[in-house]
Amino acid sequence: MTQQLTSDIQRRLSRMVRVGTISGLAPQRRYKVDFGGGVVSHPLRQVVGKEGGTRVSMPLEVGEQVVVVAPNGDTSAAFILGSIYKAATLPTIPDTATGVEFSDGSKVFYDIEGNTLTIDAPMVKITGNLNVVGGIHSDADVSDAVSTMAEMRATYNKHDHAETNSITKPPNQKM
Repeated sequence: MTQQLTSDIQRRLSRMVRVGTISGLAPQRRYKVDFGGGVVSHPLRQVVGKEGGTRVSMPLEVGEQVVVVAPNGDTSAAFILGSIYKAATLPTIPDTATGVEFSDGSKVFYDIEGNTLTIDAPMVKITGNLNVVGGIHSDADVSDAVSTMAEMRATYNKHDHAETNSITKPPNQKM
């Protein structure tokens, strides 16, 4: 082999799999990666867990350490394979937890700009404040700023009225 060919092979091999840090965001969910020594990639695409009927969206953030793969060492075809956990960034949720849009149309997504968590599914179990379009079932007492439904039922079930001439007046007890 010639020296030039050997150098080309070594260069390509050294670029096939690299570790870097996300240094910038680009349009269409692409990312610039800093490999150190002043070497920064062009905007790269990210491999996702699923892209078909069920799609996963987990944008990368500046500062994340990532693995970049360049097929045949061709950096123009490079893509981000995934992130590498650091001890300080290990997930605090179960390893099986994920955010997805399921093939049946059910979905969970968080709008960071609107600060809104949207859950669209036939049945939802949730902790936190809730604004619902549709029916609600509760396995516990429901309350507002004034009372609970149990307290309102107790008042309603035993309340009485001051009656005159068969016209029902407001109850003597407040709800």
